[in-house]
Amino acid sequence: MSSTIVTNRLAAVFDNPRNRGDHIWFLFEKCYESNVYPHTPRWCARSIGRIREAMQMIVMDASYCEGGMLRDRKGSITPETYIRRWYRAMRHPVQMPQMHIRLKREDLRCQFRMTSDPTDDQRWEDFCSRMREHGRKDIPLALDADKEVTLSLHEDIELVLAVYGTSRERKTLLAPWKAFGGEWAPERSPRATIGYYPPGGQIPSPVIPRAYRIDDNALVMPEDGAWRAAGWAYSAVGDYVKGLWETELHAPGSFEVLIPPYREAIMAAPVLPKGSEAVVDLTNCESRRNVLEAVELTGGRIEKDPVSGQEQARLPWSIETGHKLAYLPHAATTWHLPEVVATDAMKLCA
Repeated sequence: MSSTIVTNRLAAVFDNPRNRGDHIWFLFEKCYESNVYPHTPRWCARSIGRIREAMQMIVMDASYCEGGMLRDRKGSITPETYIRRWYRAMRHPVQMPQMHIRLKREDLRCQFRMTSDPTDDQRWEDFCSRMREHGRKDIPLALDADKEVTLSLHEDIELVLAVYGTSRERKTLLAPWKAFGGEWAPERSPRATIGYYPPGGQIPSPVIPRAYRIDDNALVMPEDGAWRAAGWAYSAVGDYVKGLWETELHAPGSFEVLIPPYREAIMAAPVLPKGSEAVVDLTNCESRRNVLEAVELTGGRIEKDPVSGQEQARLPWSIETGHKLAYLPHAATTWHLPEVVATDAMKLCA
């Protein structure tokens, strides 16, 4: 399995000249892929945006450390270590220099074609729409006329963010590194007078999940009260970390308090009790064939509602067949545990 190896990181920032006090952050990582030789670290712009977008990238990328997909040269690191290192970098950022970004229609269309979703035509329409939103319908018109358009990184930052910004709420049109021509970071820039020293916030109490082990996979009860397979144990922890970015934004440092107990609860979860079963709604189930194979393997059964005609598969869990049940279609599957055992587990975790 390939991993991304991070060897260095750099935060850059500037104060928006059109709105003083509005700090725009640029996050760069120097990295290489473990299965690509030679191992030559190269700079890559990972995020462009305000502190909200920066925190989204940092915390969500940190989740990949849990399973070893993101490491440093010495080996695996925890999400906590990854976030800690970014905080250190953002306390001492460099000044993001003024630059000019040149746009050409053919270049944009070519870059759009290199993305898989949506199509390049859809992305071009999205680009035109975003320019119009900022009162710059002249830009698509100029590009359509095969004219080159130059954006000032500082003066036109809203337009730059519309194309290269890394907001999770609005799909990024083009990867941030494409704004700077690839493998580059402002290493030689002077230190900025701006640093990230956020005020403390009210850190919420740790969440201790209700969890069992199917095999190496975890079964977790989310807020809706229904037991759900959460994938490999490390994946369950990673998914939890991903959801912490907004908490971290409002209560900096909360990751240190929230992640360790959640991880401990998932890793120490007991094995499912005897009598547990997975129930799969076969209505419009895309993986029906796989479910039926699992029914045969586990000695399960198919039940049909005589009135509605809807079918569901009931598959008993055992240690021997747990690996098969762990990969039932997530959205269509709920888990039923023996009532007494499930109630006792909830009391213990409360």
